[in-house]
Amino acid sequence: MFEKSLKKEIAAVGPVVARAISPTLEKSISSAITESFQKGIGERAVNHLEKSVSSKLEATVARQIQAQFQTTGKQALQDALRSSLETSVIPAFEMSCKSMFEQIVTFHKGLIEHTATAQQQFENSHSSLAAALQEAIKSATQSHKP
Repeated sequence: MFEKSLKKEIAAVGPVVARAISPTLEKSISSAITESFQKGIGERAVNHLEKSVSSKLEATVARQIQAQFQTTGKQALQDALRSSLETSVIPAFEMSCKSMFEQIVTFHKGLIEHTATAQQQFENSHSSLAAALQEAIKSATQSHKP
């Protein structure tokens, strides 16, 4: 009887003990699993997330820097080129053009003078030749006249 009663008590105590320890046991197991998961997976996830964010951040920053440089650098380069042209190239070109036109004017004047001199020499040489020919023709026609 004692055995029977003991078995009955043990049978009754088992579920009570199971109910009493179950929440504590579940919490302990759950926290142990969570802690292990967080340590193992968490570190990997953090490392992976860090690498992923880092590489994406680097790429994004590089693109932004490149875009900014293309905009700002292009404008700065254009401004520097414009300034250089305005301060050195354009004045030098204007001076060269002025000198070239002065040389053209001088050449034109010299050509006009040379043409006038050549015309004068041509007329002088022809007029004396023409006068000599006229004289020769006159004398030839007078000597052949009866």
